[in-house]
Amino acid sequence: MEIEQQLGCAVGSGVKAAMQLVAKVKVLVVWNIGPPLKHLLSGMKCKVIAVSHGGPENAWNTQGLLDQAEYTDHIVTVSRAVAGATPPGIPVTRIPNAPDPHNVRAVNRLAKPKRKVAVVCTRFSREKRLEFLASVFRYMPDWELWLIGYRGGVGATVIAETDNVKVFPATATPGDYYAVADVALCASENEGYGLASAEALLAGLPLVSTPVGFLEDRPELATIVGHDASVEDWAAAIRAAKPKPTTGLDRIEDFVSAWQRLIDSMLPEGHRKAAVCRSNICGHYRQAEDACGVIAAMGRPGRISYLYQHPATRCVAEQPFF
Repeated sequence: MEIEQQLGCAVGSGVKAAMQLVAKVKVLVVWNIGPPLKHLLSGMKCKVIAVSHGGPENAWNTQGLLDQAEYTDHIVTVSRAVAGATPPGIPVTRIPNAPDPHNVRAVNRLAKPKRKVAVVCTRFSREKRLEFLASVFRYMPDWELWLIGYRGGVGATVIAETDNVKVFPATATPGDYYAVADVALCASENEGYGLASAEALLAGLPLVSTPVGFLEDRPELATIVGHDASVEDWAAAIRAAKPKPTTGLDRIEDFVSAWQRLIDSMLPEGHRKAAVCRSNICGHYRQAEDACGVIAAMGRPGRISYLYQHPATRCVAEQPFF
């Protein structure tokens, strides 16, 4: 009950709790709310900001935006790569995701291998092309490839370990691996933003990547390798990679300021309550969590709540952020 009084809205699970939450706020930030919760938007009086974090090739993202389009007042895209997925007729603002310095600091000290290490922090899904990357290291016996599950889970793709290809479970502290690595890799077919790559750059690693996500806007930050590049091309790029200045890398301060301005523009005078909703709790999409922190950091009366739908149980719960 104390938590409920602090937040000014219900804390619980199920659609009823979700409806109580959205009834309390003036702005709702939605991360692909999905069909199970779509009806929450009908009849709501608050403003709705929908976030697009996937390009036209991500059918789930495009369909989610279309499902909620009639209730959406504004759309936020996380990079130029996803702009093509937005429905017409709705105002769009690009707010690039940004790596948080706290997320790239080493928490646990790992032993430095004798061989050089290339690291990939990612979901293990088909579009990440991890099997292709593993094949590159058959020609690089003096290097190791470390494949690390990124925060929320490893995923469906199974990669066989070899003498120089190692698979690690999902981690909440990728900075541990960045601290002992020599280069970061991304061979993805597509990325909404590419937060793991941005974090690797912020940690000081050179990055070898396909031209995806934020690198469409900032190709100078990485060594860019084409989607059709051969294993020999990748091996040569990895061996030659050098750190590059990160002056063009999106900054968390700009991210916070942009969200503050957008939410301010949509909040009626005198109201300071907003909520964030997304359709899953996969830690890979950290921008939802960051947006909660943005609103909380505004230091104003009112409370911020985080509404999520668990992918396994399909229940809805609200998690207070302060």
